[in-house]
Amino acid sequence: MDPETHWIGERFGGGIVFYVSEDGLHGLIAETVDQGCCHWIDAHLLAQNGEHSEAGKAFTDWRLPTTEELLKLWRQREIVGGFGKYIYWISRGD
Repeated sequence: MDPETHWIGERFGGGIVFYVSEDGLHGLIAETVDQGCCHWIDAHLLAQNGEHSEAGKAFTDWRLPTTEELLKLWRQREIVGGFGKYIYWISRGD
C-alpha cells in the first residue's frame, strides 16, 4: 500500500494543511479556529483546553508554531482562513 500524500488546503488531522514536504508525506496543520489570547504561562494549556473546532478537539498535540512555521502559515493565510487582528505567539523551539 502506498503512503498517503497530502496537499496544501487539505482538511486533515483536525485542521487545514498549510505546508507539505516535497514528498507529500509530512507537513504542518493549522487549527481552523483562533485560540484566543491567554497569559504566556498558560500557553501549554491550548492543546487540551483551547477553543478548538469539532475536528480539532480529537487531537491533543497542538502547540505554538516556531518563527519559521508562522511564516509558512502567513504565506498560506488565504487558504487557512486569514489572520485576525491579534498578536500571534510563537514557540522558542526554532
